[in-house]
Amino acid sequence: MSEVIGQDRLISIIASEAKNRHSSSYLINAPKGMGKHLIASSFAKALMCEEPGERGACGICRCCKYFEANTTPDVVYVEGDSDGKNVKVDDIRNNVVADASIRPQFSKTKVYIIDLDYVAEDGQNVLLKSIEEPPQSAVFIMITSSPDKVLGTVMSRAMELKLEPYTSDAIYEILKASGAGGSREELSDCISYCASNPGRAISIASDDTFAKLTEDVRRLILSVGDRSISDILTDDVAFLASCKDRIDLVFEIMLKTLDAMAMYLKAPDNKTALKAGPDIKEFVLSNKRLSTVKIGRCVEAINNMRRALAVNCNLENNSGVLLLTMHEELRRI
Repeated sequence: MSEVIGQDRLISIIASEAKNRHSSSYLINAPKGMGKHLIASSFAKALMCEEPGERGACGICRCCKYFEANTTPDVVYVEGDSDGKNVKVDDIRNNVVADASIRPQFSKTKVYIIDLDYVAEDGQNVLLKSIEEPPQSAVFIMITSSPDKVLGTVMSRAMELKLEPYTSDAIYEILKASGAGGSREELSDCISYCASNPGRAISIASDDTFAKLTEDVRRLILSVGDRSISDILTDDVAFLASCKDRIDLVFEIMLKTLDAMAMYLKAPDNKTALKAGPDIKEFVLSNKRLSTVKIGRCVEAINNMRRALAVNCNLENNSGVLLLTMHEELRRI
């Protein structure tokens, strides 16, 4: 599992399971960008390997070579099509339920990697039969970024493989492995704004507009208290609506800006606080009403909106509520 960076505890568990399985069904539950597909693939390779070691597959046996060449028939991928449509129920019946009864051709184990984000409830109910009564040679590795959409009966029958939070060092290694150029210092913003999500860090590193987005969001935060309500409900709401596809990143920039404010407000001589930009320093020094309590309310409003968006609320409608809260808490007079 040399390609998996920063998940030593999970690698150890997977390597152990490859040698001596305690389950026939596993579930990797993590947000998009956390490396679920890579981990599932590496686990599948270790399960097929003839002599798995402490780091998973040996990489030299016949089964490993077939896997690396993508020519093994003993790994079945169940995932949405290029249009993002759900897997058909008949495909679950034919490619998983019926196929699982056929013994593997080369390996001791046949592995099914199933992306549950693309398997609806009816498909999960069909899949449940195989999970409840699995053939001895079959293993199901399920992944999801939406655990609320996974049936409790499916989840309860799987051994959960938990990812540890990625450290900044691990994310930097992943960035370099992905081909991102630049020193640690030059990539610090990518690491800082990715919320410990390496996939997001890679996306930021390849985004030529990231610097401008950061500048625009910081300007919005620092000026929202001085703007008229009508401007907020038109221009500022429209700006957030235009960032719909990157709203998580916008929220991270907002939170980092507020964190820098709070740090400079509490301890302006602190080393971290001294790194705050001149715009933040000027804002804090000129805003006599500002307090960590007010900043905390802004943070709470952002997190509330994040939770609301997770259940499909309307971004534009709720942006007004968020911005008006920040207007009240950050205004200078």
